[in-house]
Amino acid sequence: MRNFLAIALACAMAAMPLPAASALGGVTTSGAVWTNQTALPSGSSVYAGDQIRTAPDAFAVLDSPATGRVELRGDTEAKVNDNAVALERGVVASAKMAVATDGLEISAADPQADNWFVVENQNGRRLIAAYRGDVVVRGRSSGSFIVPAGQYAMAAAAAPPAPRKSPDQATEADQADKKDDKNKKRAGGAAAGAATKSGWALGSLGHAASVAVVTGATAAALGGAVAAGAFRDDSTSPQN
Repeated sequence: MRNFLAIALACAMAAMPLPAASALGGVTTSGAVWTNQTALPSGSSVYAGDQIRTAPDAFAVLDSPATGRVELRGDTEAKVNDNAVALERGVVASAKMAVATDGLEISAADPQADNWFVVENQNGRRLIAAYRGDVVVRGRSSGSFIVPAGQYAMAAAAAPPAPRKSPDQATEADQADKKDDKNKKRAGGAAAGAATKSGWALGSLGHAASVAVVTGATAAALGGAVAAGAFRDDSTSPQN
């Protein structure tokens, strides 16, 4: 009799419905966006484990107290988890939530501060831009380093070579620039050293970077600023 009751109780518990997963937040979309291979209309809820994909000319914006603002730019595929966005390809921007890609975890140094950072991983190019707040990059095998606010980090294999100048091309302006840069170099030297050891190159986000839009397409080659047409700190994506 006891065995029968135990079996009956086990069957009853197995038949009980599991508690419904709570939504991470609502999503605002523009253009063609899919989740788990199904069209994702604007205003839908997003749950942990959802796979989101955007068309080349589309955006998806998740915004909630739990996640902060997270943007999936055009031609992007990523999985949204409880505490991080797993970026498979494309471009993700985040204010609070960590981004994981290719064995790296990218997160705000102070999640409670006013942060905004962008992560790109596509076409063999990996790029991280810290617009507001320092960003910590942790690698499984490459150690960790910090991208200071106002700078970007590019995987060294994709970074363009710096232009060379012959000695007779040096000018007084060059010397003045070097003096002006000394303090910046001292402040960022430790960060740059750690990044270099991890296989990344740091650079400053210039005007061209701050006025360009993250499109998710292959950006132009780097000159003095990060890829014109690649990054901007404010968004043209739909607002909630």
